[in-house]
Amino acid sequence: MNKPVILRLLGIAILVAVIISGVLIKNNMTEGPGRENRLAAVQATQIKGFIGGEKAAFFEDEAVKAALLKRGIAVDYKTAGSLEMLNSDYLSNSDFIFPGSQNILEMYKKAYGNGENEIIFNSPLVIYTWDNIVDALVKRGIAHNIDGTYFAVDFAKLIDLALAGSQWPDIGVPDLYGKIIITSTDPLKSNSGNEFFALMANVLAGDVINMDSLNTVLPKLKEYYARVGYMENTSSVLFEQYLKTGKPMIIGYENQLIEFAVQNPDVWNKAKSKVRVLYPVPTIWSSHPLIVIKPNARQLLKALTDTELSKLAWERHGFRTGLGWIEADANKLDGLGIPDRIDKIVPLPKPEVMDTLINNLK
Repeated sequence: MNKPVILRLLGIAILVAVIISGVLIKNNMTEGPGRENRLAAVQATQIKGFIGGEKAAFFEDEAVKAALLKRGIAVDYKTAGSLEMLNSDYLSNSDFIFPGSQNILEMYKKAYGNGENEIIFNSPLVIYTWDNIVDALVKRGIAHNIDGTYFAVDFAKLIDLALAGSQWPDIGVPDLYGKIIITSTDPLKSNSGNEFFALMANVLAGDVINMDSLNTVLPKLKEYYARVGYMENTSSVLFEQYLKTGKPMIIGYENQLIEFAVQNPDVWNKAKSKVRVLYPVPTIWSSHPLIVIKPNARQLLKALTDTELSKLAWERHGFRTGLGWIEADANKLDGLGIPDRIDKIVPLPKPEVMDTLINNLK
């Protein structure tokens, strides 16, 4: 067989292979289980951005992915600290950012101008600890069981213990060694740590701190920051360390326990007799605004505020969302020690005050 004939036959064979592959791919996309999701994924608008680590499980949830795909959306995200998201390198490669603080929104507006945005999720700052510690605090009148449902803690009294260098045996917890430390994430990098230091500053000042009152509390805040030592960069890692290593007392978000209990029911059933959540009085709302950087992210902003996704956010991930919170089946969260309402809230200081506070901790 001469060479031209061989080449023609080879070309025909390649063409047939391409056609067959195309048919197989088409059949795979349009037939069989999950074909609607496969087609939707191909047709969906890819929206990329940075989110706080505490929202990663929400975006990885298959039910959330499916609900977004129905609306023609596929989210390509990376996690970052809320303060890090304001870096121009992050913003230039994003359609949106989804930090964990309204102050980040105000800082964004100041640096880059007003952008379309909306607060999507809310979760109060809480303290995660253990049954023996809460029992000791209750005996000393520092913590209180509210209606047999949840525990509230007088934050000013608790902070006084920590700042005074009191040790765990001093309050009736002889099994623990060392000084009482409420561990947070690094306030220089992470929102939960940032808000914890804001709450401390407000309580120490007796009001929302401003530039004048900040100077009176800075020495105590700097001393405490130095004493804590190494701090994690994200609240999700810190919460994981609390559960795995038994850290005595950490700062976190309310939604973290709800999400863990829903996703790990067997582990939760074994651990719930020991795990305790303390609601500081007062506390701070951690509000999570989605900030639109490029027009295609408006589609995501609209989707996250509808009823279906709001319910998923509350029932499966513990984020209070307004509509989802009202309509969610509260029975699904029984036994977690979650209050219906969070009333005793103190506002965050202004962004410029927080910026000064953080710069003084460096």
